[in-house]
Amino acid sequence: MLREKPRCLLLAILVSFAGTLAASAQQPPPGYQFVSGAPQESGGLLLTRLPRAGDAIQALNQGFRGAARFFDGRPQVVAGVADAQGQQAEAVFRASKDNVRLVGVAFAAIEGGATTVALAFDTPNTFSQSFPRLLQIAGLSGGSGSPCPPPGQNWRTVPYFDGSGQMALPEGWQLTAAHQGVARAAGPQGIVESGITFSAISRAGAAQRAQFGLPTLVLVVDPTDVPSALIGVWTAVVRQGAIPPFRIRRVIESVPVPSQGTIPMQAAFVHYEIEHEGMLKRVLALVHMAAIDADGQWLYFESHVVAPASCFGQNLPTLFQIWTSAQVSPQEFQRRLNAAMSSLSEAHEMQWQGMRNRSKREDDMRAAWREQHIGIRVVEDTRTGTHTTVDHGHSAELVRRLNEQEPGRYREIPLRDLNR
Repeated sequence: MLREKPRCLLLAILVSFAGTLAASAQQPPPGYQFVSGAPQESGGLLLTRLPRAGDAIQALNQGFRGAARFFDGRPQVVAGVADAQGQQAEAVFRASKDNVRLVGVAFAAIEGGATTVALAFDTPNTFSQSFPRLLQIAGLSGGSGSPCPPPGQNWRTVPYFDGSGQMALPEGWQLTAAHQGVARAAGPQGIVESGITFSAISRAGAAQRAQFGLPTLVLVVDPTDVPSALIGVWTAVVRQGAIPPFRIRRVIESVPVPSQGTIPMQAAFVHYEIEHEGMLKRVLALVHMAAIDADGQWLYFESHVVAPASCFGQNLPTLFQIWTSAQVSPQEFQRRLNAAMSSLSEAHEMQWQGMRNRSKREDDMRAAWREQHIGIRVVEDTRTGTHTTVDHGHSAELVRRLNEQEPGRYREIPLRDLNR
């Protein structure tokens, strides 16, 4: 039986790829066993045991070469992961059979001197649904004595409390929070959170705002790369006491994905490990981060699934189905877009006001310096509006004498007032 490894990212990558495979009998290559998903599911598996292999990666390559005659040619590997000891490896692959496009995940495990290779595959639009069942058919996802909960059943669509979206949940699951497109659901297999958004600013941007006397009302985190931003954001949120404390132990893997938004973004699937509620847990997150201004402001978006580390691989198909079912209503999407633009406009106005105030203070300081070190002062005739430059040490006496003749007509004007 294959042990649970970073299968989560490989399954997530498959969802980003854009018929049904016939369940009729297939002729496997010599040394391979074909397992059909019929009648419950489409797709299938190829299983083989290799007499010897140097490591799991080598075993995968042997498995792909041997399976080439089953497909239209050797499968093309898209992404792969392996453990440090070389005992387990997994790879996402593309292939075709009778000109039907297929995607799949291949596993190789070396245990007790025996090497097992399995290739699970289906068409792109059905693989994410058939994959869990294919593993169960082949006995690769744990036996009936597993302490992990079984896959979700009896699914239903649950609207968010405020009508801003909806999510499909299996029996035993419930929404614990749902407001303005942000939702949290919990059940036997773990936790799903969708639509998490934070506003942030780089350290340089925060320092610039401090110079203008402006408060920093958002998280101060540098948007360098996605894993670093993820750690920085959650560390800052926990430090503020906004959520119950947890600690990120390590980032297991990060896989960049193309962003489909209309503004430039960095995006990635991130698989990481946390200590939460006295338990070791795994998290699979889809993270987007977008710079919205040259002053260092940026936005962080995350949706993720969480489960105990010991059951993460087995629970992931249920979690993933809940996660991908989350939908935000068009009205809520427009509201959030308007709110983001309004917030950005207000931030701009605050910064420009701060810059204007700072410029005025600097002008006053320069004027005071000139008066002190150059020794001049301007006297104004309030009736004609004419200005006369006089020695700073005699300006007060001159104005006093002039006003004896015509009271209130003349006044001293500090240089800083002339710059207003």
